[in-house]
Amino acid sequence: MILLFVLYSSCFVFADSGSLTSECKKKDSVYIIQIVKTRGSLEIKEAREKLKGLYPDKSTFMDFKTPNQRLFVGYFNTLKEAEKFQQLIKDDFPGSIIVPRVR
Repeated sequence: MILLFVLYSSCFVFADSGSLTSECKKKDSVYIIQIVKTRGSLEIKEAREKLKGLYPDKSTFMDFKTPNQRLFVGYFNTLKEAEKFQQLIKDDFPGSIIVPRVR
């Protein structure tokens, strides 16, 4: 059994056997989904275009931390909302991960 523990400011996320549980202050936390992490801007551009084509109402944003670039979608108010959307995109973006974020 593998237990993953992530500390992100005041938000704790536990992953055990593929399921997430959260110990977050609801009023202070939201969730985003990392769609792709890469060193290539072309892969980010293609993933963003694909995501916007499939879900035009969802906002996307990028994060640049040399040498990596990451594409995110969100904000989701609850972990359940984020998990639901992740299930919708899992075939198109199998490497997507849910990330807790403090407002």
